[in-house]
Formats: sequence, C-alpha cells, structure tokens
Amino acid sequence: MTDSNFLKGRGIQFLFLLGLFLPSSTALALDIPWSLEGGYSYSVLNKGDYKAARGGWVSAEAHFPYLSLEAGYQDLGRFDLKNVSKTHIDVDGYTAGLLKRFRLNNRLSVDARLGVYAWKADATFLDENVGEDRGDSLWLGAAGHLDLTQRFGLFLSWQWFYDISKANINTLSVGLNLNF
Repeated sequence: MTDSNFLKGRGIQFLFLLGLFLPSSTALALDIPWSLEGGYSYSVLNKGDYKAARGGWVSAEAHFPYLSLEAGYQDLGRFDLKNVSKTHIDVDGYTAGLLKRFRLNNRLSVDARLGVYAWKADATFLDENVGEDRGDSLWLGAAGHLDLTQRFGLFLSWQWFYDISKANINTLSVGLNLNF
C-alpha cells in the first residue's frame, strides 16, 4: 500500500477543520453568504466484484460573487466483496474544491464542482485488517438545489472520485442545505 504525498496523518484532519472554519468565518467577517450541506450517499466502485456502498458527507461553502470555496468530509462507505463474507474496503476522506452555482430561478439552482479528495481506504479480509492505502484524487460533481425557504433547501448530487486505490467511485447523494 502507498502513502499519500499530499497530506499524512492528522494533518488532513486539521485542514478539514480549518476548511470548515475558514469559509464560514471569512464569510461572516466579509458578510458573504455561506452554507452547510449534509446528506446520504449511494456509491458504486467500478473495480472488482464489489457491492454498492452507503455513506454520507458534510461540507461548508463560502459563496463569493463568481466562485465558491468548499471543504468537507466524505464517507464513501463500505464496499463488500460479493460472495465472500466479512471481506470489504472502507473509504473515507476530506474534500477541498471550487464550485460554480448557476441560479435557474428564485428557487432552483445547479452547480458544478471540482477539487481534490484526500482519502484513506482500509481493506479487511475475513474480519482481519489486511492493509491501508492513502492518496489524493481528483473529485468532480454536479448538483441540483431546491430552496424550500431562504434558509433551508434540498439537493441531489452526483460525484465522481478518480483513482482511489486504482478504482473510480461514483456517488449519488441526497441531502439538506442550510444557508446563512
């Protein structure tokens, strides 16, 4: 297994907390709109004979006039190997990126996202940890948002994570966003 050249150990956890803090505190100080999002995801690994996984994520976004900054935590879930019990891969990590939101009307918007995903994958065979892999990968996605009120909304998003332990992962997520 390989170690990431991007960030190791607790450094990524520090950057995640900093990533949540900076967009929100900068947005508050500069009176810039910001939001929190969180949701449930369904992930598919395109390598091997693995079942789809369920996970979740949370992120903070600072919305500047032309682009937004985003930082978050993404749990892609546990991918169980089909026909082999107690054998799986768990994948989670932290995202940092940019997004561009396009307002369709006063309640609907879509966005495009691009960033980096610093991840960790733990492999388990017959309930015994057999290894860990870490890395950083390209992450991109698109989402649709429906504002229910000025503060609350719903979203549906698709995300693609490139080359996580030599596999690509697609996710479909639904969730809530809270606007400030």
